[in-house]
Amino acid sequence: MNLAFDPSVSFHYKLVALRSKSWRGPDFKAAVYSSETKTWTFSQVSHAYSTSIVFENGVFLNGKIHWPTCHSLRSIYYDVNQDRLFPLPMPHISIFKQLLYFAESGGRLQLIEFSKNCTHHFHVLELETNYSKWFVKYRVDLQLAVLDFPEMYRAHPHRPCMGYTFSVLCLLGGDVEGDSCLVLYVPGKVISYNFKDESFRKVCDLNLSLGAIDYVRVRPWFTVHPCMDTIFPV
Repeated sequence: MNLAFDPSVSFHYKLVALRSKSWRGPDFKAAVYSSETKTWTFSQVSHAYSTSIVFENGVFLNGKIHWPTCHSLRSIYYDVNQDRLFPLPMPHISIFKQLLYFAESGGRLQLIEFSKNCTHHFHVLELETNYSKWFVKYRVDLQLAVLDFPEMYRAHPHRPCMGYTFSVLCLLGGDVEGDSCLVLYVPGKVISYNFKDESFRKVCDLNLSLGAIDYVRVRPWFTVHPCMDTIFPV
């Protein structure tokens, strides 16, 4: 189920459901609910199921719902107004990459991957508005965080570069470039990283259960959302 709602365009919203005859069946079809007509429309759109595409809770932006993948150069997005599927380029293919974050911030689609091999940094990638390619928006060096938050690094006797323990919660973008920051969960607390001055700061103490940590680590954009006040009954 995906919510398509942009109050700057319309007070009404749509729900887009991907459905199949069986869970993870050979193909999916789309059904769209309109709050304006209070009816479901069964779309002609269908797509062969791919294990590489993460269909849970797609990201809505500019009238389109986007779904990511880490193991293909191409994913898909659904144009709600046109009732059509289009290809969505992805940065690259690598079995050593883990998808940490896929969401919208400041009207732009952003993605974070983390290498599973020896590394201490990652990039925040942003999609061009014409969907032509992804580019590096920010670079985050985890070694800077370990100085103030040593609990996020646990040395491993056989894999000394693989000890970083953190989860990306969200990326908050302000109207000014310097207001943008990345919010992370490290054992026992929430910290933020300011892109402008490259500083890490403690936000609050927070002890998550092991189950909650697993949910955040596997699908952060599925379980964590910025809280926004609204007058609309959605």
